[in-house]
Amino acid sequence: MNEAGHGGEGSTEPAPLDLMVELRALCELAPHVSTAEGDSGSATQPGAPTRFMCGRGHGARPALQVDCEWRDEAGASRSLAVAKVRVGPWERRYVLGETEEDEEGQDLARELLDLVGAVIFGDLEVEEFAGGGATAWVMQVRGPAGEWRRCHRGGAGVWAWGLRWFGARWPGARIRRWSVGAARPEGANARWAPTRAALPWAPWAGAAGFVGGGAAAAPQPIPVDGELDLHRFAPKDVKRLMHAYIDECLARGITELRVVHGKGKGHMRRTVHATLDKHPAVASYRLAGHGRGGWGATLVELTPATAD
Repeated sequence: MNEAGHGGEGSTEPAPLDLMVELRALCELAPHVSTAEGDSGSATQPGAPTRFMCGRGHGARPALQVDCEWRDEAGASRSLAVAKVRVGPWERRYVLGETEEDEEGQDLARELLDLVGAVIFGDLEVEEFAGGGATAWVMQVRGPAGEWRRCHRGGAGVWAWGLRWFGARWPGARIRRWSVGAARPEGANARWAPTRAALPWAPWAGAAGFVGGGAAAAPQPIPVDGELDLHRFAPKDVKRLMHAYIDECLARGITELRVVHGKGKGHMRRTVHATLDKHPAVASYRLAGHGRGGWGATLVELTPATAD
C-alpha cells in the first residue's frame, strides 16, 4: 500500500478516501492550478473548494476543470455529493449518492480520482476539431504499453463524422489539444503509481493508482460491434457499462444491439431491462427469439443519433 493508502502493487483492502485531500494533492502537481471556494453565503460549507482548475487550455479555459458540490456531515466534516470533470469539450458527471463511505460511493470516488489523475499525468487527452461549420472531439487514453487508444467521441454539425474520423487531415480543420502532462512522482511504491484495472466504461481506471491493484487483470477493450456479453460483469457495474456502450454504439452508427445477460434467476435480466427503460436513446427492446439466445438475451433498437 502506498503513502495515501490507495492502489500500488500489493494493495489488498483499499482505505476510505478523503476526496478533498486527494483532489487537492493531485491538482497541486499540475501547472497553472487554481481553486474556487465556498463562502458564507453559498450552499457549500465555507472553505470547501467548489472548483479545481489546472493546466493551460485554450482561450480563458483551463485544460482540466473539476466542479464540486459538497455535503455537510456531522461536525465539521464534509463529503462530495456531485463532481463534474471537464476536459475541453468533453465532460463526465459523478453523483456519489448519500455518502462516500458506502461501497458504490467509494468505487465512483476512485474512478473519479483516476480520471483526474489520467489528465494530470498526461495519460488522457481530448483532441478538438473545428471546420466546415462543424465541431468534433475524440478522447484518447494511453494503454499499459504506451499505445494511445480512442475511447470516446462526439461532435455537432453535419460534417462532424468527417472531423472525428479524419481529424487534422480533414480539409480546413483546426485542432486543439486538451491535456496537462505533469510529471508523475518516481519510485516503485510512489504515490499515484499506476495500477492495472479493467473498467470498460472508464478506460482511465488505474491511471493514478486508485482503482485496481497488482493482482488485477490488465484492461481488455470491449468490441463495439452491437453485441454485449455481460457474463463477466457484476450487477452493480451493468448500468454504467450499458450507458457507455450504448453511447459508443450511437457514435458509430450502430442502432441494433444484442445484450447477453444469461438466464439464471433473472436478476441480471431485470437490471438490464430497468436500465433500458430509462435510457433516452432506446426505442424498443424484446427478449431474443429461438436461435439468438431466447430469454437469456435481449434485442435492443436504438434511436439513431442526429447531428445538432
